[in-house]
Amino acid sequence: MSMLVDLFRAIQNSGETQIISAYERQYTTRELKPILSPPISPLCVSNLTSLLEYVNEWSSKDIGSDMPLLIHVVSPTQVNVWLPLDPTFYQRHCILKADGNLRWDLSGRWMDPESFIISLRSLFVQDEVTEQILKLVSNIEDSKVLISSDDGISQTVNAKVGIIRKDNIVIPPIVSLRPYRTFIEIEQPKSDFMFRMQSGVKEGSPPSIMLGGIDGGAWENQAMASIKQYLKDRLPAGTVILA
Repeated sequence: MSMLVDLFRAIQNSGETQIISAYERQYTTRELKPILSPPISPLCVSNLTSLLEYVNEWSSKDIGSDMPLLIHVVSPTQVNVWLPLDPTFYQRHCILKADGNLRWDLSGRWMDPESFIISLRSLFVQDEVTEQILKLVSNIEDSKVLISSDDGISQTVNAKVGIIRKDNIVIPPIVSLRPYRTFIEIEQPKSDFMFRMQSGVKEGSPPSIMLGGIDGGAWENQAMASIKQYLKDRLPAGTVILA
């Protein structure tokens, strides 16, 4: 056994690289590292329209038939375009990245009424539900929320109605809204949110309002499926799209 070890060490230190076969496998006496192709700096765009223009232009050229592109929907805000697998060392290069650059993080944050109204107007698709919420929040007493009942799900608060009359209004426990969270070309997926309010911390301070996401992130799968279908409908037949 020691002779085999000495022989192996001698071969290893000889300076000449040897290939040894054992148990139907081949081994080298020195570590070999492949010289890989340098990585490609991908082109960065901010929407799906630019991605479609690039891929369609690529496909229309002669090179497109020999090097079909792979589209990978990474997330609701990112889509990557890859070259075919390089058979030399099985490398794959990303040549284009579409980043929607939407970082929506309103869920779970307590906000004062004015900030909440601005956020609801600018970060959500406007519909009947947003109008109802805006109407309610705009009429809440400035100083505090008078909660007459709260069962942990729904709340009843005191809000202004008309000019001089005040009524108790039940806050809907769950509201379905469509925040801007994916590419603007895609219909924004709808999610359920828990709508909660509470009085200000100090006397005279404004009340706080919160929307808490309760769909467990299901909207992400819906958004990615919508992106895939959007691209599939607008790219040449046979284009590989992963999501």
